[in-house]
Amino acid sequence: MGTKARNGLPPIKNVLLATNFSPAAERAFESALRFCRETGAGLTLLHVVEPAAVGSAENRLAMAACNLGEEAERRLAQLCSRAEVAGVRCLAVLGAGTAAEGILSAIRRMNVDVAVLGMGAPHSVDRFFFGSTAEAVLSRAACPVMIVGPAAASTASEEKRVRPVVFATDFHMVTSHAVRYAASFCAATGAELHCLHVLPRMLQGGTDHIMAEILTEGLKHLAATDAPNIPNAVCSVTYGSEISNAIVDCALKLEAQLIVLGVRRESILESHGPASVAFRILTEASCPVLAVAYGAEAELEANRSQMESVGVQRI
Repeated sequence: MGTKARNGLPPIKNVLLATNFSPAAERAFESALRFCRETGAGLTLLHVVEPAAVGSAENRLAMAACNLGEEAERRLAQLCSRAEVAGVRCLAVLGAGTAAEGILSAIRRMNVDVAVLGMGAPHSVDRFFFGSTAEAVLSRAACPVMIVGPAAASTASEEKRVRPVVFATDFHMVTSHAVRYAASFCAATGAELHCLHVLPRMLQGGTDHIMAEILTEGLKHLAATDAPNIPNAVCSVTYGSEISNAIVDCALKLEAQLIVLGVRRESILESHGPASVAFRILTEASCPVLAVAYGAEAELEANRSQMESVGVQRI
């Protein structure tokens, strides 16, 4: 996913914020500003005018008085001015089409390193919002997607303290490499990296501390291998009856500024399993969540590398 920077970590130079000017998009804009200030990245603001909005009967009379495109350009210019005042290089782009396709097209054309989306509160515990634009982008984007959920605290106030980053992993051989993106952000900002694995609460107590010690060493090995520029990563194993709650609670306790997750693309459309865990984290986290999605091709490559490392030959 993307190319490596010269230090071996993924680059963070070009951030894309997709906005529909909603309250959720405003929260995402504030988070994107802070992200860009801390990493030195430039910001591209994108608004996609959807055909349904332009052609609906409800909007035809409004269009006679005010062109939707012109109104969107005006609002993009306002956001761009705010970004420049905050010291962030900014470019505004107006697109047309469906929101998801417009965002995905911009990511491909503009060589985006990280895309940012705001997420509104779901109407129920189902995947109402995640099943639309955010899910479509996350499942197909060629870059990590930072979701600013409804529970994410506002970043409008300036805070001098550099808050930590939480990387949560289930040790899947593909998604665990998302730690490189956490390390890249930490290297740029000086943030402390916390690597976390959650075990079922039923295993807590007794002699199961041995398993926790082994997995903690596994986290240390992962950090040393994929995040060598962050030598002081904090690695820990915790217990929880619900994986998503344990990760969200850990980030809240640490007052983390970012959670980083690796997700398999093939699981995003599933109603249960890793994707549902990710969905709960996105909607409940008190900070933005950087979701790094990996496809089948990455898993095949990982399997191939694993076979070769143990001497399995392909014919």
